[in-house]
Amino acid sequence: MSSNVNVLGENVVKKPALLRVIFISNALKILLAFTFYTVFTLKGSQIGAFGPEQILYTAIGYMFMFGGIVTSIIKRKIWLMRLFIVIDFAISIPTSAYIGFVISILSIVLSFTKPVKRYFNQ
Repeated sequence: MSSNVNVLGENVVKKPALLRVIFISNALKILLAFTFYTVFTLKGSQIGAFGPEQILYTAIGYMFMFGGIVTSIIKRKIWLMRLFIVIDFAISIPTSAYIGFVISILSIVLSFTKPVKRYFNQ
């Protein structure tokens, strides 16, 4: 099975499934962070010393890093994608966002797989 698709006379490389997992999991992380923010705001609760504001700042940070991840995928710069994922991990630290840690670690690990490296011509 070929990983290339011929579209209007151009040879286009399909994105590997593992790269799609990186993309989707990071997108879902943003949705989850905003969901937590909404729930905590409506219920007026907080986790330890962290209120809804810190969750909102984390979600906004995730959005910016997701934009960087998407840009690096489009430009095929694997080192840049990994940098954004590491920064994304660091954004999770102040709020102890364990789901963010897991998704960032999973994304980094998946970025070292052969199909993903092949997509980035590594």
